[in-house]
Amino acid sequence: MSFWDLLKPGWKHPDPKERIRSVSRMKSKIVLMDVYEHDNVAVVRAAVASRLNDQELLTVIAENDKDYSVRKAAYMQLTQNNLDKLTNQGYIADVAKYDKDSEARKEGVKKLTDQALLADIARNDEYWRVREAAVKKLTDQALITEFAKYDDDSSVRIAAVEKLIDQTLLTEFAKYEKEWPIRVAAVEKLTDQTILVNLAKYDEDSDVCKTAVKKLTNQVMLADIAKNGRLFCGRCAAVEKLTDQSILADIAKSDKDFYVCETARSRLSMLNKE
Repeated sequence: MSFWDLLKPGWKHPDPKERIRSVSRMKSKIVLMDVYEHDNVAVVRAAVASRLNDQELLTVIAENDKDYSVRKAAYMQLTQNNLDKLTNQGYIADVAKYDKDSEARKEGVKKLTDQALLADIARNDEYWRVREAAVKKLTDQALITEFAKYDDDSSVRIAAVEKLIDQTLLTEFAKYEKEWPIRVAAVEKLTDQTILVNLAKYDEDSDVCKTAVKKLTNQVMLADIAKNGRLFCGRCAAVEKLTDQSILADIAKSDKDFYVCETARSRLSMLNKE
């Protein structure tokens, strides 16, 4: 560093750290903007943005600076570090895609509306919670199906299944998917009573079975499951939804499964108190 460098004001020092230190003490908007306009180092411009209070200038910086870190500093100053106040989709997209903090990316995704960008984030973000948040905002059923089938994380796949509307596709997930939480999510979306009865009566997974039973209301179907279902837990779930006391009494008296009998007795007792 030369002798003449020592005579320069702090914001013109050759060392960016010294310029940042000088900026942190500045109060003059004119000098701050002079530094911003002439400094090529992003961290220095970001330091300037953090010192400004002029909403109009901060908005210009937040929307137009070439460096994400500077735009972020300006928007954080505008919103006083409150992501809930963000409204500019350009900046929200920056946060959602590039912020180093995965939670910040997730919060950005929640406020994002650009479907193409949401799909890109859903495909490529390394953190499953960010991908999950992106999938929850998607509207294209073809894209949603893609994530339901192929994402590496079950939570992301569940989020996608919960947005599916194609009953045939949901039936395939409910019947043939290997991961039971995904099957349960699919069953929750099914409306076909015949398929639900089939799952409730014959499926080998207890959670799938009980979820299917919860979706049923037809008393004849429920009685059939209560008496003839494969799994005792599904049968018990069906018994808990029965209202015909004669059927309940018959199950309580003659069923070979202890737990099904006890559930029927408990259900009868509850109905008698009502």
